[in-house]
Amino acid sequence: MTGEAFPNGELGICAPIRGRIELGTKTVGRIALSVAGESCQDGAGPLTAASFTGLLRFTVTHGTGTYAGATGSGLAVFTEDAAKRHRMTLIGRIGAGS
Repeated sequence: MTGEAFPNGELGICAPIRGRIELGTKTVGRIALSVAGESCQDGAGPLTAASFTGLLRFTVTHGTGTYAGATGSGLAVFTEDAAKRHRMTLIGRIGAGS
């Protein structure tokens, strides 16, 4: 294991995730989220054939257009299956802008 990776308890690995997600990038009403949490391999085995689940907290950091002044936070769930298909689910509240 390298960097900040750590064992998942099932002979696989986990690693911290931090970053930014921007929704609506090609529209007037965009919203930016700061995310932080961990992604863990589901079980064990080679990383190239593994699935992963990430649980992160999100916070609204910026909005434009309809989302100008928006606030909010919640939980972001990211999954990646062994075929490299991705899914993101956001659970929380985003308040209307000014």
